[in-house]
Amino acid sequence: MPTQRYSKLPPDVRQRIRAAAQAEFVAHGYENASLNQIIQAAGINKGSLYYYFEDKADLFITTAREAEADMLRSMGLGSPAQIVARPAADFWEFIHQASRLKLDFALRFPDATRLLTEAYLLASRNGIPAFQEFLRQSTEASRALIRMGQEQGAVRRDLSLEMILDLLYSLSDVMNRPLLEDPAWLDHYDPQELERYADLQLDMFKRMLQAPAGSPGALPVFHPVKKSNQE
Repeated sequence: MPTQRYSKLPPDVRQRIRAAAQAEFVAHGYENASLNQIIQAAGINKGSLYYYFEDKADLFITTAREAEADMLRSMGLGSPAQIVARPAADFWEFIHQASRLKLDFALRFPDATRLLTEAYLLASRNGIPAFQEFLRQSTEASRALIRMGQEQGAVRRDLSLEMILDLLYSLSDVMNRPLLEDPAWLDHYDPQELERYADLQLDMFKRMLQAPAGSPGALPVFHPVKKSNQE
């Protein structure tokens, strides 16, 4: 996590560091990004960087968190805790509107979106503590939203929460792959085509997770039982 020294920096200095880091990470990806290039673009020295951040991973995740906060503010959603505290009357309509607002943010701020997409993907595959903490907080937010949907009877209850989260993350990995493979992917398509793509992703989520029509409030969670070896 970033040190308190970073949070106490003047806003213009923090913005320079963030802009330089985001540009470098988006251009080259986390693995190939150069800290020296970030330092030079931000107009700070190497000692200052390590005074504010523990390492490259800390800088990357800090930049991703700031992009995520901007996205949530842009969507008018606040934090996941605030969303759950004031649940929407219609869960799937809420998710649909959130999807449209997220796409709007992506079109206006494509670099922040690319950075966030890579952060979510790497967090699920990387054992670095900074990535793991980012994944933990993201997963907790997703759990809270799924529980909200289940309480409304909108999300199925016959799969464990962990299985539902795995389905969500697996589909997200597949659908977000074009953005990671081609940094200019968002620029190749008309906004209406991208809207159709976002709706397609949401439709697949809904088909997997929507509670069957007329199903009772709480179905037994599926727990596979191994076949007995005894005759």
